[in-house]
Amino acid sequence: MKNLLITGGAGFIGSNLVAGLEAAGAGDLVVCDLPGDAGDPEEKILNLAGRKLAGLVEPGNLLAFLEGNGPKMEAVFHLG
Repeated sequence: MKNLLITGGAGFIGSNLVAGLEAAGAGDLVVCDLPGDAGDPEEKILNLAGRKLAGLVEPGNLLAFLEGNGPKMEAVFHLG
């Protein structure tokens, strides 16, 4: 598979899905998530450290991203 979108991809479960997809050679992975929470804004994004992402989209920008890239997405994993 290529061009995958993972919503909630910076959380614990999502980041493990991203790691598994990357290990399986899934192709271009785009994560939609906030980089962190109010308590520690860097914590969630650290879950994606070392991952080769095609992009990171904040939830407020998801619709705009999909308008230009939605047809290119082969699958969406909605976790968040």
